[in-house]
Amino acid sequence: MVSEQRPEKAPQSRGNQSAGKQSGGNQSRKNEPRKNGAADVEQDLPEQMRIRAEKRQRFLDEGKQAYPVDLRRDHTLAEVRATWGHLAAGEETQDEVAIGGRVIFIRNSGKLCFATLQDGFTPDQDAERLQIMLSKAEVGDESLAAWKADVDLGDFVWVRGRVIASKRGELSVMASEWKLASKALRPLPTLHNDLSEEARVRQRYNDLIVRPAARTMVRQRALITRKIRETLEEQGYLEVETPVLQSVHGGAAARPFTTHLNAFDIDMYLRIALELHLKRVMVGGADRVYEMGRVFRNEGVDSSHSPEFTMLEAYQSWGDQFTIAETLKSIIMKVAEALDIFEIPTDQGVIDLKGEWIWLPVYEGLSGEVGEEITTKTPVEHLRHIATPTRWTTTRRGLTRRWCCTCSRSWWRRASPSPPSCVTSPRSPSRWRVAIAPSRAASRPGT
Repeated sequence: MVSEQRPEKAPQSRGNQSAGKQSGGNQSRKNEPRKNGAADVEQDLPEQMRIRAEKRQRFLDEGKQAYPVDLRRDHTLAEVRATWGHLAAGEETQDEVAIGGRVIFIRNSGKLCFATLQDGFTPDQDAERLQIMLSKAEVGDESLAAWKADVDLGDFVWVRGRVIASKRGELSVMASEWKLASKALRPLPTLHNDLSEEARVRQRYNDLIVRPAARTMVRQRALITRKIRETLEEQGYLEVETPVLQSVHGGAAARPFTTHLNAFDIDMYLRIALELHLKRVMVGGADRVYEMGRVFRNEGVDSSHSPEFTMLEAYQSWGDQFTIAETLKSIIMKVAEALDIFEIPTDQGVIDLKGEWIWLPVYEGLSGEVGEEITTKTPVEHLRHIATPTRWTTTRRGLTRRWCCTCSRSWWRRASPSPPSCVTSPRSPSRWRVAIAPSRAASRPGT
């Protein structure tokens, strides 16, 4: 049928043919290679990015490298400051160093240019900053002109020169040679203005560049995870890695992320908890085991809840809720010691981690709050009467550290078909939580 109609549609006027080519030309041109593709893309960029891209292209056209790989430094900026930080204003040395860093400030004048470099932060040190100076007498006319024409904020540069102190006392490196180490195509954010909350979340790299608190958070988190591992390993725990892709998601009540394993043509899930595979390791004969890994839950998202987060789970044999609680306490105190933070100020007072860590049974604590004894035999109608807003306003106490030995029958019976018994109340199932101020720090059933 289609082949019979084609001859009838073939005869067309030149106008129709022209219109046909015009209407279908966009689709055909999409499949044709663009002769000036790079130039067209650069024209679509914002002005600053276009100028930077043009500078990079000029470098390449001149046979230079915009991202050389053969540049090495012999001193970090922190090492330069630690070694020569004592220099008095105007004092100069003949000590030559090779340094590198990102240009975060630049001021060009006639025969003397100034710039501030910032290098990378490490687990032990924040990013250091150091001033460099380029003088016409030291680097020559051509090199100084190239600096003014080629270098922008955000670029990485390599500098060799003498260590001196400026007339104002600023420790500096007087450059005798410099090279572009990496051309930045995107401009830096303004350093003297804070990034918006949205920009900080969407552009974490910019947040790390401009905000010391962001870098401190990354460094402290690395320290915390290291101390957690050290504490558990000192107590004989074995770290393992369990599968992230699982055929059955379990260990918690949460909606999973689904994916498909093409090799076996089966649906798989990203894990929602670490529990089940760790227990298999215990079944296999491990005495103590733990894992610190990412889990994924396809549920709500807000500023304090992410669909993926890091979870720590640890299991021990021949122990109970008290022994595993001591393990968690030792982890928290080890981290506090590493950070040198034992007192935490809050709106409700100061939390002293060196204070007494008490065990507070749920019924005992609840009885103290409502002013009457609450037990497992308290009628439900009376509990509802106690919970009415007109009679009871919840106060968020707990400024002391407390081990909450929660013997809550109804909740835990729903969460586990065979829960362990509470040591202090054998007829009740056991679940306890570490409560630091109003928030929950950790929770585990007794084992």
